[in-house]
Amino acid sequence: MHLTGEPPAPWGYALVKYANGTFWVPRALVLARWQNRSPIGAPHHDEAEVWCPYCGEHHYHGWGSGTRCAHCTKGPFRSHDYFLDEPHDVPLRPLR
Repeated sequence: MHLTGEPPAPWGYALVKYANGTFWVPRALVLARWQNRSPIGAPHHDEAEVWCPYCGEHHYHGWGSGTRCAHCTKGPFRSHDYFLDEPHDVPLRPLR
């Protein structure tokens, strides 16, 4: 963590517009795209496995670009957002 209290951002920042203003949010690195099982009748969805810029752990989110709330279990940034870019070169992995 930086001494200023800012999160590390090894993959840069994204400018995100919220209701209370526009802010720079760190980008998270997408490590894998997982095909996820859905209950019968439910729509199929994929998950992104990401490396969190706040805690360095892996988190899982729905596939697609946009902000996500960090799922950190430790540290001062556990309820902060980061940005996912939907990369087109991440292969779809089988069910997990």
